[in-house]
Amino acid sequence: AVLAALRPDLLVFAKLDVWPELVAQAVSRQVPCALVAGTVLPDSGRLGWLARTATHDAYASLASVGAVGADDVSRLVRLGAVPSRITITGDPRADAVVEGIDAVDPADPLCRLADDGATLVAGSTWPDDEAVVLAAFATVRTTHPHARLILVPHEPTPAHLAALDAQIAAAALPAAVRLSAGIAAAQGAPIVIVDSVGALARLYRGAIGAWVGGGFGDAGVHSVLEPAAWSVPIAIGPRDRGAREAQRLAEAGALSRVHDAGMLAQVWRGWLAQPDARRAAGEAARAVVAQDVGAAQRTAALLLPWLSAR
Repeated sequence: AVLAALRPDLLVFAKLDVWPELVAQAVSRQVPCALVAGTVLPDSGRLGWLARTATHDAYASLASVGAVGADDVSRLVRLGAVPSRITITGDPRADAVVEGIDAVDPADPLCRLADDGATLVAGSTWPDDEAVVLAAFATVRTTHPHARLILVPHEPTPAHLAALDAQIAAAALPAAVRLSAGIAAAQGAPIVIVDSVGALARLYRGAIGAWVGGGFGDAGVHSVLEPAAWSVPIAIGPRDRGAREAQRLAEAGALSRVHDAGMLAQVWRGWLAQPDARRAAGEAARAVVAQDVGAAQRTAALLLPWLSAR
């Protein structure tokens, strides 16, 4: 009913989420289907035999596929995509992230909250991340008492924030200041907890390093592109599920995978003690993101012929 009402010239899916029945209905109406930003994690459930059997025809019906990288091409072919219809375009998220960051006003108070050469910003954290980060912070403060921590929970619910306060007290760390108390109260506080959403990308700007959460769970690490685009070195937990951007940043020397608080404390102390090396790692991170800039234009170029043909 939707296809009949809209009569689209082109149906486009993003990343991996191709819907077999929707593709079948579109193809029956001579509506071409495409996939953009195509990426398949090495452990994706869609690569299993049963899932591939159920979705093969849908991927095989795609008229055009824009793949993020070469590894994604081989996995998309396993899913059923026709090799001759696949083009490597890169990751268009890079354009969105760089464009957004380049438009930020450096005078924004959130951009300056970590701009003291001593602050780690831990973003999109879960309880497993926070246990490691707080323990590492307690260790780092024994040799670098000026070190600071800004925690940005993925879900800043009242229950989560209360649990964080309890953890901080149990670790004998200074009581945290909530960002909602105001920039003046948060400026210089040893620990700041961000109790709202939408601030993280700007907070990364002045950080000496970024902890990106999700690496201790099964869902995988959250986006590392924002801190990388700010030229900030990154640390994550051990489970990145083979995410392409994490792999490339690690190969460039801009990302560290850590398994426990001791490893994170070592990385953190290195960032504090070796500013030149830290800056070089940050520049390498930005260079990795820059390699994908232009992917949005390449993706558009992939789709436009299908629109003009109709």
